[in-house]
Amino acid sequence: MTPSRNSSSCERLESPENLTFQEKSWRWERAGRWAVCLFVGAAAAGLMGSGPLSRGEEHSADGTLKVEYPAFARTDSPYRIVVHTTAARKVGDQVELWIESALLEALEVESIAPEPAETTLGTGRLHYRFRAAAADDPAPIVLHVKTDAVGRHAGRIGLQDGPSVNLALWIYP
Repeated sequence: MTPSRNSSSCERLESPENLTFQEKSWRWERAGRWAVCLFVGAAAAGLMGSGPLSRGEEHSADGTLKVEYPAFARTDSPYRIVVHTTAARKVGDQVELWIESALLEALEVESIAPEPAETTLGTGRLHYRFRAAAADDPAPIVLHVKTDAVGRHAGRIGLQDGPSVNLALWIYP
């Protein structure tokens, strides 16, 4: 059987195999799949929004101050910072909380519950004074904040003449 005229034209259209290129292509494809899997896993874990890794919690050494905050946040999104303190940190019938100005550069405090009795500006800090109940376990102080700046930001929150904790936030665009 002799090859027909059409079969020779088809042979001319076929390109030779390039296995080296094909193997490199497969490697890049596998790497891309792993990258997508890692990105989806990180997002599910909370690195890109809400999830177990997105929540930060800091305790003072003596255990009288605990702060829950968003460790990973998005710009212009509302979040809550919850401050728990014990009755041992009351001064008379008041609790005074302060926030470093370095932290306030990244956060805008929209509201506070309960409402502070007094707000004063100190050197590098903003002070909030709250009337405390006579109970042994006072209610938490909840700061409703909105993130303003992108990047890594750190600052301290503490109690007047008492312990403080360092907060570190990553704010995504």
